[in-house]
Amino acid sequence: MLLASGELKAVEPAVPKKIVLIAGPITGHGKHTHEYEKSVILLKHLLDTSPSTKGKVAVETHFKGWPTDEKTLDDAATIVMISDGGDRNVTDHPLYVGERFQTLERQMKRGCGFVQFHWTTFNPSRVHDQITEWVGGYFDYEKGPAANKWFSAISTWDANVTLGNAEHPVTRGVKPFTAREEFYFNLRFRDGDDRVKPIWLTKPPGQQKDHVVAWAVERKDGGRGFGTTGGHFFQNWWDENFRRTILNAIVWTAGVDVPDGGVVSTMEEPIRVLIVTGHNHPAHDWRKTTAALIPVLEQDPRIVVEVTENPNDLATIKGYDALVLNYSSWDRPGLNGAAKAGLKKFLDDGGGLSIIHFANGSWTDTLPNKEADWPEFRTQIVRRIWDHKPGLSGHDAFGTFKVDLTAAGEKHPITAGLPSFETEDELYFRQQGALPIMPLVTAHSKVTKQDEPLAWAYEQSKARVFQTVLGHADVSIRKAGALIRRGTVWAARREPLSFDPPVSITENTLFRAGSPWTLEESLKRGGVAASTTAPRKAASATAEGKFGKALETRFGGAFVNHRDDFRKLPFTVELWTKLDSKGSYNILMANELKSSPTHWELFTMPGSGQLTVYAPGLAPDHVRGGSDIADGKWHFVAMQFEPARIRLFVDGQQVADQEVKAKEGVFGSEPKPAQEELAIGSLVDQVIGCDGVIDDLRISRGVRSVKEMPSEALKVDDSTVALWNFDTLADGGSFVDLSANKLKAWLPGSADGMPASAKKK
Repeated sequence: MLLASGELKAVEPAVPKKIVLIAGPITGHGKHTHEYEKSVILLKHLLDTSPSTKGKVAVETHFKGWPTDEKTLDDAATIVMISDGGDRNVTDHPLYVGERFQTLERQMKRGCGFVQFHWTTFNPSRVHDQITEWVGGYFDYEKGPAANKWFSAISTWDANVTLGNAEHPVTRGVKPFTAREEFYFNLRFRDGDDRVKPIWLTKPPGQQKDHVVAWAVERKDGGRGFGTTGGHFFQNWWDENFRRTILNAIVWTAGVDVPDGGVVSTMEEPIRVLIVTGHNHPAHDWRKTTAALIPVLEQDPRIVVEVTENPNDLATIKGYDALVLNYSSWDRPGLNGAAKAGLKKFLDDGGGLSIIHFANGSWTDTLPNKEADWPEFRTQIVRRIWDHKPGLSGHDAFGTFKVDLTAAGEKHPITAGLPSFETEDELYFRQQGALPIMPLVTAHSKVTKQDEPLAWAYEQSKARVFQTVLGHADVSIRKAGALIRRGTVWAARREPLSFDPPVSITENTLFRAGSPWTLEESLKRGGVAASTTAPRKAASATAEGKFGKALETRFGGAFVNHRDDFRKLPFTVELWTKLDSKGSYNILMANELKSSPTHWELFTMPGSGQLTVYAPGLAPDHVRGGSDIADGKWHFVAMQFEPARIRLFVDGQQVADQEVKAKEGVFGSEPKPAQEELAIGSLVDQVIGCDGVIDDLRISRGVRSVKEMPSEALKVDDSTVALWNFDTLADGGSFVDLSANKLKAWLPGSADGMPASAKKK
């Protein structure tokens, strides 16, 4: 304004109105219905990106039914709840847990707006006066004549929705529409309450008149309320009139003027994503990472994910915007010609591709099954691959590290605005490829002492390709969830979400009825019982053994400081074990990290319980025995590891005899520096453990004869490097071997293991 002095006084910009969106926890309804979290995420995105609300609103999202710090409600202009209702158990409704209702009441008294959506309109009749004052009406499930006490009713049909009040701000820009919807009707309002304005009307099946299914109310204190019983099917957000009504209502209850044409928003067709999985390296649980990828991707509510466990389905893919490759052929055959052609056509037509973690190790010429090699894939489609040749690709031990953006990453559409984050993962390094990449994020390797690239993006033919080497485990997928989701959306040629929802809410995702892929069904297809996938934790480091006591591996395994005898060929390993399940890998012993060329591990395969040796420095790198030893019974296991041969024995019987050849520079007279310890009942990095007990573990120099099962405890002799009988746990938290070497097998976190055990859980 112009002052008397002639000076101009700047007009202070209006403070944006705070809108608080609250999503209740997901419970038992089928997929694509009662999508509380997705609805809240979508509403924030639409309000953030609408030109109608730019600079006028500031939108917060909260999950699990209520803000962690409810003080954020104190300056909210409106509060929107999308959640379960009460019905038989009132505390199923998040509003009626603890003192939350009283907290809301304080906000209402200061004139805050309030919105209830679909099942959230189920309110107990004891708060009739407050709810009808604040929001106008509700679903009455307690005061009806029916056996279930319902006064209100529910029906699902193709509803013709008309406008109850075409002049109300909430109906601006809204036209009558038809939608398949589960509407509640015959709602409880105050008698003669002329404050309540009907917004949507529809005639349910069998009814003679229209019923109000959306309404608005303005209180004397200036506060505004809105309720609707629609919102059962998530697909209705793609109906412009449904969507505009809800956006108008939220803005109106916040005290913001609704534009004449209503709140503008854009909803393109859903982003269809296909995860291609079904196999991977033995240390990669592709089922668990797939189970983590689905909710991480679908946190963008525009994304719809499907899964195939057969990569040859690539021959016939149609209608997808992006593929997510969570697969490694490893020891499996390669793609057939039709699948290769299908993938190439998909990319040539502009489809997107995301490559996750060790998917860059699929269909290459350094895998156990070299016949799977596809040169175009490993040299052009994927610009950085894992190369198993000695001295090339490797990784830091699984652990915690920080991921930072590069200068290029700060500007790229995928990562612009993405904060640095901490993850739990394998940190890959020395990935191989000739074509250029522009790293978007890096992390500092403890092994190479350098910042290593972890994600990049590029154009291939007409396709966009996003690649990250993050994602070893399910927790790794969640920690990098925002990056993976952003990269996939970019590859699909869509604009990113306006914000990154907290990936923490995807942990322990409920796979509901109607999910096209579930972990449980995948396990069944693979012949693995879901109940056996997670070994139980043990309270003690010892258990009843074959002779005396045994190592209880479920306590966390045991670790032995490195000794060259553990990789100096030939040597023999003998042990007794009783394994209780075959739902996952059971690691009996592992020498050094997997990135070491002299790594070897003795384990059982998931599903079959088959005794197996893996040694990446040999060709072939797997030796498999035919016996199932994960059957809850005691078995005597032995391995003879020679320079040119590996033999396996179960209960005195030979079950494998495989010629092997060491790769150049591996297991020679001058091996490379060791990479950490020998682990018993676990991998060295503790990513995979064991569901059982181990007794009488003996490591010997040379080839020890194995002809029968021992009838008594093993003994020390001149060939013995170490013998642990696990009968006595020393004060320092270790088992001391019976040989003259007195090697300590220390427990994670024990005094005897420090400082090496400091990083082990």
